[in-house]
Amino acid sequence: MSNPDFLCRRANRYYLTSVHAYNNGFYDVSYFLCVTSLELLIKATLLLHGIDYKYTHNLRMLLSKFNDEDLNEFVKVHRKELDKLSKARKITSYSDIDIDSNEVYECLTFVDEFFKLFKDSWNGRECLWRT
Repeated sequence: MSNPDFLCRRANRYYLTSVHAYNNGFYDVSYFLCVTSLELLIKATLLLHGIDYKYTHNLRMLLSKFNDEDLNEFVKVHRKELDKLSKARKITSYSDIDIDSNEVYECLTFVDEFFKLFKDSWNGRECLWRT
């Protein structure tokens, strides 16, 4: 996949669907979609800047590809949250661990921060219509 606009629109749809699932009490589905939306947003933004990345779900590894002081500082401050979210894909797909509403709310709030953080990178392109 090499179309950043397509990936960014998909990230938005995953996020909005995550909110819908959250509002309906489907917390495991919401959590999975929330984390996936963040991963897609990061990958879309990397592609937008012409930065190659290897196939991974590790959010910190993906974010390390950017050369941006503010983003690097954000990653340092939120290292634990990013590591937790990187593991969420496996947890929500393959384990019997129950996800509660607080975890999902934290994810939605965190991902919303990333949409705002990356907004300038997209220079007002339609991709980030929800921010």
